[in-house]
Amino acid sequence: MSAIIKRPEIKSVDFCVDENIWGHRLHDEQLPHLTVLEFLGVLGSNLDRPLKLREEHGGTVMFKPQRQIRLRGLLFNNPYVELIADSAASDEEKWRQWFERFAQGATGNGDADMAYLRRSFASFDDFAKAIELLRSSSFESRSNKRWSSKFVFPFGPDALYEDLEIDSRGKMSNDRRFFARTGELLYLMLARAKRGEELGDILSKRLFNRGSPMNRLARVLQGEPQLADDPRSAGYLPEASNPRFDQICEDWLSILNKDMPIYDALEHLILISGLNMLLYFLERAKRVAGNDDPVEIVCEIVSKGRTKVRVLSGDSYQFNQALSSKAVLAHVAYSVDRGHRFWRSWAPLEREHFGRCDFKHGWSRWVNFGGGAGVPVTA
Repeated sequence: MSAIIKRPEIKSVDFCVDENIWGHRLHDEQLPHLTVLEFLGVLGSNLDRPLKLREEHGGTVMFKPQRQIRLRGLLFNNPYVELIADSAASDEEKWRQWFERFAQGATGNGDADMAYLRRSFASFDDFAKAIELLRSSSFESRSNKRWSSKFVFPFGPDALYEDLEIDSRGKMSNDRRFFARTGELLYLMLARAKRGEELGDILSKRLFNRGSPMNRLARVLQGEPQLADDPRSAGYLPEASNPRFDQICEDWLSILNKDMPIYDALEHLILISGLNMLLYFLERAKRVAGNDDPVEIVCEIVSKGRTKVRVLSGDSYQFNQALSSKAVLAHVAYSVDRGHRFWRSWAPLEREHFGRCDFKHGWSRWVNFGGGAGVPVTA
């Protein structure tokens, strides 16, 4: 069994179970492409030591994500640019109308003065075409998600930014709605893989090329990068090593070693990451529940009638769906058992002292076990 890294305290949370099993955190609504984008944001903040952890950070990594308010505002909070470009007005008038309209929706976070754009483009029509080019390659550009949670394709370091909520007064907050730390866990997995440093060097050279044409275009629109105010710590991953971490790393290296453009390779990296994160979730659940058998996923073959494969597929789905509940019950039972044994092992004087303290709180107290997990113990 791999060594378990002590979990740091989570503010305002007294009792953790999921975090001690899978980490802080796997989020079921974070789609694979969002996981990889979040991962790239952490990597982009650590290009001096890509996928290399520092001992002083306690098994995690510090990073300072980009925010790129101007870039995402131009791409996703700028619906009138095409209308102005298609009008019969002069170039001067088009710029005037656009500056006036954009200023009305500005957030006040570095997007009040956009005059640099006029110096960067020969005409307003060229500016509008650049917007359309980047917007057409973005993820979920036509979805009804808030504009601050839409993402351009990761053409390079200037096209990366974190998910944000921006209210009507321009106040920004990282509410973890779409970047819920699963990408941070992916970074920690790859950093703890045996060939993690090798992968980090390859990614930093191929994905973070500031001179690539599309990244240069993103930089022209954004201007100088905008960063978060303070560095932050990545999420928590319990195990120091795991065969699944090595497998993800090997899959990434295999894809990157193929003779294909890096932007095409990204699609495959996203898909294989989604599969590996699912397998990690199921494997870890089985192991915690005391089952070391390999994970099985029976895939249905599409057909008109009800076949044996479809029945097996349904049974497989139900079994795998129940694994997380079994893992949670097993972890709680194990922790409570350890708590009772720990309680009974105290010296009589200590037991008497803590017993009096506990009586004030209804005879129960919180004790930390298993990497910092608090469990209720009843005297």
